[in-house]
Parts: sequence; structure tokens; C-alpha cells
Amino acid sequence: GGAIAAHNQPSVSIADSYLEDNTANTFGGALSLWQLSSAYVTNVQVSYNFARVAGGAMHLARGSQVVVSDSRFYRNSATQGTLGDAVVNTTMGGVLAMNADGPSRTSAWLSNTQFRENDADHGGAVFTVMENNLHVERCSFIDNIAHQHGGAVYLTEMGSHVFTSTTFTVNTAAFGNGGAVLMQEPSALAMFEGCIFDRNQAALSGGAVYMNSTANFESTFTDNRCLGSNGTFYTCAADVDLQSASSVYIRDIEDVMVTNATATVDFAYCWPVSCATTPYTGIFSKCVLSVLPQRSEVCGTFPVFSGLTANLRAGDYRNDGQQCGETSRCRSPLLLTRDSCSDPCPTPAPTPAPTP
Repeated sequence: GGAIAAHNQPSVSIADSYLEDNTANTFGGALSLWQLSSAYVTNVQVSYNFARVAGGAMHLARGSQVVVSDSRFYRNSATQGTLGDAVVNTTMGGVLAMNADGPSRTSAWLSNTQFRENDADHGGAVFTVMENNLHVERCSFIDNIAHQHGGAVYLTEMGSHVFTSTTFTVNTAAFGNGGAVLMQEPSALAMFEGCIFDRNQAALSGGAVYMNSTANFESTFTDNRCLGSNGTFYTCAADVDLQSASSVYIRDIEDVMVTNATATVDFAYCWPVSCATTPYTGIFSKCVLSVLPQRSEVCGTFPVFSGLTANLRAGDYRNDGQQCGETSRCRSPLLLTRDSCSDPCPTPAPTPAPTP
């Protein structure tokens, strides 16, 4: 904690303040919270802070909780083999810290807050590890850079993460995956509701989102880009890249209301979603997307093709086995199945933020 370190304290409140030009040799360039400390950060400018290990601005560990509102994180940095620059939820040895009351999670509630031009090796603005909960509402992540993965947010290990009405704009994973968000842990669960992913970029895949987890999307994706392993635009997932353990629930693809879009293939890249078990070989193959339409009154098994479609790029395979030509605009029917009348989308329940 370059400015403030709160260990074993019940509560810390910071309001109407500036935390600038602080440095920590280990964790939390401006603020470090350990072991059941709580922090309330309101209307605070947090800028030009640096940590050598993790959390260029803020580090939370072992059951700590933070509520950040109406604040701005600008040009904080954690870039020497480090993780997460603006806010880091991490434990450095176990977020499931055992105490008299049992295991405790580290949690953060972020609202009406801007994260701009922060940088780190992983998670340009936010990095979580182990079992954490992250709640983000009406925030903006702008022009953050991860030198490896997760340009704005890197989510790993178990946890429940909720993003609502939040924008991710021009974030970059300079040499890795997930221009805006990377989700690594198969048991993690995330919801993105009313979010906007605009002009994010990844060097490898997942220009907006790269995931090995379960997520529920009801968001807008615009002009996100990635290069792919062979340096070309077409052999990567510009919007969402699904790895083999992923289940993704997507709504509003090309203005079509769909949900429960999941990929089950040996290897494929599709547009705007890719699914792969052996990524980055540069080989195209048929991709099957199963979808469940919202508000459907029909149960049982649908016809194979429903009229719902997704855009594909040149060289991609349609669900009917045809390959897209080099110059033609190509749309693939989405395979449609339904086993029950209930909406299967797993949705993490938002947890109210604690009050001072």
C-alpha cells in the first residue's frame, strides 16, 4: 500500500480525495487491504500509481471488500511481471482464507467509475484470482492495455461476476487473448447485461472476449478485432472466442434474439463466435452452434434450421457443410434445439454492496 495499508481493520472510508503518484514495492500502489478489511471509495481520483507485483492502484486479499463509486482510475500501472493494474482482487496464497467463521471471499463493487489508460501484464484494469466476486455497474473501461491477456479485465479461478450497463472501448491485449475480457476458469460464472464492447483488440483471439468459462451475454459488439496466430484477421474470433470448456449464452447477435448459443465441435472458427479445442492451428472446419430462442412457446426438438443466422467470414464453414467463398457475404443457419421450456441461462445473482 503505497499510500494506505489496512490490515485486520473493520473499515476504511476515502472520499473526495486524490491518490496520486504513489508506489508500492509489492502490492497496491495506492491502497492495500488484507484480512477482512472493508473500504469505501467515493469520488476519488486515483492516478499515476505503481506496484511492482500486483494492483497498481489497489490490492484486496483474504476476505477484503471494497465499494468504489463515482471515481476515476487513470494511468495506474503494474507491469513488471505483474497482474492487474487498476484494481486487483487476489490472495497471493488463497482467497479462501480460513478464519473463525470459515472461508471468506474477496469482493468488489464498482459503480459509476471510469478506468482509463491503465496497463499491466495481465488485466489492464482488473485482475481477479481464486474465489472472488466482482460486481460492475455503469462503469467504463477505456484504452486500457494488458501486455499479455485481458486488456481491461482478467477473471480467473472460481467466482461470480456481474457486469451491467458497462462499456469496454478500445482496450488491448497486446500479445495475448481477450482484448477487453479474459475468463479462464471453467467453473467461473459471469453475466454481461446491457454492456457495449467497441473497438477492442487482441493480438491472438477474442478481440472482445476470450473465455473458458460460462457466461450470459445480452450486450452489443462493434468493430472488435484480433489478428490470430498466423497474423491474419479471419482466423480468429473478433468478438467472442470459446474454448472447449465454455458455455456461452448470447443474445442480440445481428439483432436476432437468441440465447444458449453453445459450441460443440472438434475444431472450428466461426463468426462472430469461435469455438475450439485445439486453438491456433489455422485450420478451418465445420462449426455447429446450438441455440435456444427467447420467448419460444414450443417444447421438444425444433427443425434443424430455424432461420436464425450468424455472420461468417471467407473460408468459414456453414452449419450445412458449405464453405464460404472468398468474396461473398456468408451467413450460417444456427442449429436449433430445445429440451425444456425454461430459460437455461445461468445468471449470477447480484449481491448488494455493503454500506458504511
